[in-house]
Amino acid sequence: MKYDKVRKTPSQLLSLTGFTEVEFESFVPCFEYHWQEYYSHYTLSGKPRQRISYNRKTSKIPLTKDKLLFNVSSI
Repeated sequence: MKYDKVRKTPSQLLSLTGFTEVEFESFVPCFEYHWQEYYSHYTLSGKPRQRISYNRKTSKIPLTKDKLLFNVSSI
């Protein structure tokens, strides 16, 4: 599920997240900051990293907006 595809249909974005495009976009900077802060120091299982991790282009969900969409829609 990609944010760019979902945002083209406002009703689909609203049904998945409960937010309009403007509301969703307002969450992105805060989410991105906290995601980078957490993920650079801890693994997804909560264990401290032995070395700092960086976002890679080959990751399963490379874009921050797609990560936020996945998290919000799965709640």
